[in-house]
Amino acid sequence: MLPVRYLHVTSTLPVCYLYITAALPPRYLYVTCMLPLRYLHITCTLPVHYLYVTCTLPPRYLYVTCTLPVCYLYVTSTLPVRNLYVTAALPVRYLHVTAVLPVRYLGITCTLPPRYLYVTCTLPLRYLYVTCMLPLRYLHITCTLPVHYLYVTCTLPLRYLYVTCTLPRHYLYVTSTLPRHYLYVTLRYLYVTSAFPVRYLYVTSALPVSYPTLPLRYLYVTCTLPVRYLYVTAVLPVCYLYVTSTLPVRNLYVTAALPVRYRRVTCTLPDYLQNFWPELRAAHELHASVCQALQEKEGEVRERQYAEHLPPEVLEAGIKSGRYVQGTLNVSKHRAQTEASIMTEGFSNKSTDSWCVLVHGDKHRNRAVHGDVVAVELLPKSEWRGKVTALSEGQGAEPSGEDGERKPLPTGRVVGVLQRNWRDFVVTFPPRDGTQPQSRNSQRILAVPWDHRIPKIRISTQQADALQDHRVVVRIDSWESSSLYPNGHSVRVLGRSGELETEVQTILVENCIHAPPFSDAQLRELPVNSPENPWTVDPAQVAQRRDLRESHLVFSIDPQGCEDVDDTLSVRHLAGGTLLELGVHIADVTHFVSEGSLSDLEARSRATTYYLADRRYDMLPAVLSADLCSLLGGVDRYAMSVMWELDARTLAVSRVWYGRTVVRSSYQLHYELAQALLDGDEAAVPELVRLGSEEQEAKRAELVQALETLTHVSRHLRAQRDRGGALELEGLEVRAQLDEEKNITALVPRQPLEVHETVAECMIYANHWVARKIQETFPHQALLRHHPPPRQEFFLQLVDSARARGFTIDTRTNKALADSLDRAADPQDPLVNRLLRMMTTQAMSEALYCSTGAQSLDQFYHYGLALDRYTHFTSPIRRYADVVVHRLLAAAMATKRGVASGKALAGNKGLEETAQHINKKNRAAKRAQKLSTELFQCLYFKERDPQTDRRCVADAVIYSIRDDGVLAFVPEYGVKGPVHLKNREGLVVSVGPDGGCEWQSGSVRRQPDRISTTSGGGTCTFRLFDHVTVRLSVLSSHCHADRLHLELVSDRPLRSAGDQPLPPPSSQGRSQLVQEVVRLAEEAQERAARRPKLSREEREFSQSKTPNLYSLLEEVRELALTDPDMIPQVCASTA
Repeated sequence: MLPVRYLHVTSTLPVCYLYITAALPPRYLYVTCMLPLRYLHITCTLPVHYLYVTCTLPPRYLYVTCTLPVCYLYVTSTLPVRNLYVTAALPVRYLHVTAVLPVRYLGITCTLPPRYLYVTCTLPLRYLYVTCMLPLRYLHITCTLPVHYLYVTCTLPLRYLYVTCTLPRHYLYVTSTLPRHYLYVTLRYLYVTSAFPVRYLYVTSALPVSYPTLPLRYLYVTCTLPVRYLYVTAVLPVCYLYVTSTLPVRNLYVTAALPVRYRRVTCTLPDYLQNFWPELRAAHELHASVCQALQEKEGEVRERQYAEHLPPEVLEAGIKSGRYVQGTLNVSKHRAQTEASIMTEGFSNKSTDSWCVLVHGDKHRNRAVHGDVVAVELLPKSEWRGKVTALSEGQGAEPSGEDGERKPLPTGRVVGVLQRNWRDFVVTFPPRDGTQPQSRNSQRILAVPWDHRIPKIRISTQQADALQDHRVVVRIDSWESSSLYPNGHSVRVLGRSGELETEVQTILVENCIHAPPFSDAQLRELPVNSPENPWTVDPAQVAQRRDLRESHLVFSIDPQGCEDVDDTLSVRHLAGGTLLELGVHIADVTHFVSEGSLSDLEARSRATTYYLADRRYDMLPAVLSADLCSLLGGVDRYAMSVMWELDARTLAVSRVWYGRTVVRSSYQLHYELAQALLDGDEAAVPELVRLGSEEQEAKRAELVQALETLTHVSRHLRAQRDRGGALELEGLEVRAQLDEEKNITALVPRQPLEVHETVAECMIYANHWVARKIQETFPHQALLRHHPPPRQEFFLQLVDSARARGFTIDTRTNKALADSLDRAADPQDPLVNRLLRMMTTQAMSEALYCSTGAQSLDQFYHYGLALDRYTHFTSPIRRYADVVVHRLLAAAMATKRGVASGKALAGNKGLEETAQHINKKNRAAKRAQKLSTELFQCLYFKERDPQTDRRCVADAVIYSIRDDGVLAFVPEYGVKGPVHLKNREGLVVSVGPDGGCEWQSGSVRRQPDRISTTSGGGTCTFRLFDHVTVRLSVLSSHCHADRLHLELVSDRPLRSAGDQPLPPPSSQGRSQLVQEVVRLAEEAQERAARRPKLSREEREFSQSKTPNLYSLLEEVRELALTDPDMIPQVCASTA
């Protein structure tokens, strides 16, 4: 009747009946039997902390019952359980049911939701029943051999349901029912996946009469081998229904019944859709797509356009033996029809180019799509090819003798697809040519994807005419070997092409960014801070923290207009003057966001805040990101702090302290104001304006002294890293300036200020010390950010370009590279060194998150920062990686104090999965930001006449030589692009005596550091780092994104080419650019307001359109020159 701390029940011979009952909870309960139990009953009326039930031979019947929650429940059997029943009257936090041999009957019942439910069997289950009276948060059912019958039933909705089987299931039933009183949607997402055929698949969803408008939001049914019979039944319409099979469905039945007040109707799917749901366009087009795929498969055998893919088992064996190379297909952005490559670790240790295998042409690509994981068979060396270096497709494909033979790369052909990347694609219907028949029946249209790298997709639709000028989201359904193009169906319409909102949504869809408004359930988890109910710090929390509100001068330095203040700083001299205390105080997000909560799951899903040129999509709700977590000036906030005691003379660390604190920021400074204070300017500090003159001067002097001390410390920290080989890289860094109403007033490049480096060094220092702490405490499960050394071949362009200017670049170590970059400075042209540092950024490998248990010690090193350990700790409001690190640091501090840290930390495997997810989302965020910047640049120039508007003429610097032109960088607008010296008609640029250019017949000669054109007007030579004058215009596209076009105006710099001097630095031009783009956006919003409101489906990816503009990410340095088609995406920046 009282709890048992440890309860062990062990039997080495079979027990006919075994009953174990506890009225109060045992802390640990172990039940072990070496031989089978005939009946096993385990009952507990209060919760069991840990419950382990283990049997090495099968129990005939096993009952596990608990009326209050079990924290962890493990039921394991190494031989089959004839009947297994697991029942809980209140939720099970984690439920693991594992059997390595088949279970004849498996019944799992829970009347309140288990938080996570895992059911795993390595051999087939004859019958599997999973029943829950209230919703399951996550349900994972995995079986590596077939399940005879699988029943999954839930009376309230499942948030996520994963049912996975690698071998066929005879019968699969997935059922969900909602009662009348439940107000939310049914199944939010349902995934049913099988790698082998399902004999019968039933998917059923029911809703009551009183809720006729609550459809199943998404239903995905995917099978990589044919389904013999597929039944999909719903009593109300399914919003989106995806039925996908890479081989045909033998019989497909989709049955829907109307609500109870109408008689139950069963009919064929075409009749049902036409008679009852004529407006449900997505279902009509999905049905047409499936029928089309079946007709192609079952019709007359046509000539194969592509080779059949090899079976999975053959591919796996070939990869293991080394016959095939596995990698991700990367299609060239500029030569999508002909050139692709496979990124892999290589098949030969002797080849320096073994990381890249070329795939030339559509035939060798064999129906693989950009991003697919494929297996490639190498071609004979006689068929290997080199990469094309011409600017225009079709030119320069074969090098001339005077250009020199390019080194051939390993070339192969795709023999199989291991993992498809069939995501949502944005397409546009091509203009009608008048030859297509008009009909009410579905028209087969070849839709053109927005992304050049994706092949055209054949779609059956009745809306081709109505959607001619719109961007549409589609999905690929199948791609048969007899078809030149894949088949797909439309999902939803984004809007009219060319409009700002449509183009922004296109960028989000193309980068798989899902950032809908936060749900009511997520917001209900969070505290409230309103005038009627203001939030204040909890005295109990303050008692557990170090209170710095009165003892420390805490301040923040951020971009102007920033509201999500992640970090604050403090610095002071300790008593005696021999020690200096430096403090970095970071917003304590984990105090408000509990692990596993709805807010935490959503933050993990997003992984980062997405910053676009005119908006942002927050990782956390605004009540946290811009209020309770943000370390705003003059308010009490919770923080996680790292504080060092430094020797005042040598700045050597004598002691470091980690802990939770309470802070009140005295000053919320922006970079320009902080720099003005350091420079001695009479800049007004808002927090001091209302003070008397004497008090104002005293506090101003105190603040300036703190800033000067902080600058002194940061210079020392930077010098330390410089001695270790830290790199100073260059990139395009721009930010949006906002007024008080958060309207954008200017888009200006960040002017380099010393205070930028001051703040950055303090953040790097904190990240480094936190990395050391968590790695020492958790050597196998700490989240670090590592930056591998770049491959030497990536430095070839940098070395050759520097040599052309007379500089030598040593790339053997990061220290040698940093020193040689410092020496490669041209006093006459500062842009030379800037471009060389941009090329260095382009050559860097990508900095990635990783779990320490998945890497060796030498791989923890951060090449760019020259640090042995590094992580991200200082921006938890906008980066989920920092949230994970905060939890690790809190656990490390608890471990040091000998106190239990609460929830168990993720193991190495789980942490590595989280790291890979964050890496993927970070890449998407960077791509979206880059595309957004390019969109605004095009919008600015689109309304201008390039022939008359002087703002369309700018100075440019040549930074790369190609076969038929050059690549140039326009510093005034932060634009880079090709400048053609030979056009498609074969004419070349001829330069007149005044520097003006025209097209004439002639030839082009390329050398490593220069390119020359020869025509009737003579010979003109363009060298690396030459300044030329270009005209900027926009090349509009009906189907793709607009892009900027650079046309050579003169071979001389703009200052020499015209009568007028160069305009002042680019801030004025960028201000005009952004003001003009905002004007266009406002006009677009006015037009949108006059149109009918969008449907729920069309609004799905939208967030508030109210201007809510913030600073662009300051750390994105690869936007200047990085070419993802030449090398992998790089990010040497760490912040």
